[in-house]
Amino acid sequence: MSMDMKNSKEEFTARIMQLPVLDTHTHLVGDRLCASDFWEIAHYFWLFRELQAGGYPADAMELPENQRISAFLEAYHGTKNTLMNGVLTQILKICTA
Repeated sequence: MSMDMKNSKEEFTARIMQLPVLDTHTHLVGDRLCASDFWEIAHYFWLFRELQAGGYPADAMELPENQRISAFLEAYHGTKNTLMNGVLTQILKICTA
């Protein structure tokens, strides 16, 4: 790869990485357009599946909240290389900016 092409690719990647990333695959329900709490976001189907692959229990909603938080954080950190983890991270960055 030529140096010019490598620089162009790096510039392009740098510009793309500055864009906010949001999960646009949703099934909106008219009277429930917004999540009512964090867990509705954290348990979004595809994110939940990736978290389960990282050790998050399938019955997490049945755990006492302090155990659920610990289990979530462990699985969240264990799935940092997944797409939905990146989406959640971006959503949290945007919400806390």
